[in-house]
Amino acid sequence: MRMVQRVARERVRSLAVPLGVAVLCLSLVLGGLLLIIHRSTKASPIHLRSEDIAPALSLRTLAGDADSAILDEALEEGKLETALATLYYSTSLSDRERVNYYLTLGQKFAAEGHKDRAFFAYAQATSILLLSAEPFDEYKANAHLQVGKSQAALGDRTNAERNFDYAYTIARYSPYVPEAQRHFILSNLASEYKTLGLDRKSDESTRAQTNLPPTVAAPA
Repeated sequence: MRMVQRVARERVRSLAVPLGVAVLCLSLVLGGLLLIIHRSTKASPIHLRSEDIAPALSLRTLAGDADSAILDEALEEGKLETALATLYYSTSLSDRERVNYYLTLGQKFAAEGHKDRAFFAYAQATSILLLSAEPFDEYKANAHLQVGKSQAALGDRTNAERNFDYAYTIARYSPYVPEAQRHFILSNLASEYKTLGLDRKSDESTRAQTNLPPTVAAPA
């Protein structure tokens, strides 16, 4: 009898990782589809203010300068519209780089009171995170958390909750996120959900920390 129980437990453990991956993939695919449907009903992307774009800086891409170098300089000099145009049309940056830049740009726009542009930057970061095929779950979970925090700070509760939900799904079900990072993200989510008045989700984030799937090495 004990042997049967032990075999049953081992089978359950062996299924935990593939089941967790399946749940994670399904959740993120559905999230991506909903995002595409949502965006397809919206107007075209934000209108760039050509009069606020620095020609000398933005045209350096034609001279072979890296987009990242132009973005860094534009952000440092406070030329946010130039940074936005460069980032939006860039084809050389990795998904992770694009998310980082959009998050930074959103925070700078928010600090200057340009909420519409901050909302746009955070929406772009969310889109990239959801649609990216790059296997960096640990980064994605933390990035969704940071984007959600930034949206909540602007009063965008709906999209903040959505990003918190994405972060929760990855941290809760992905076997590729280190355990310490999972606890960190879920603990933060419990606090953020509580701030938004989402007590049930806050409690779920707290409970999830005691029932996490085994951690495995992320795919190369």
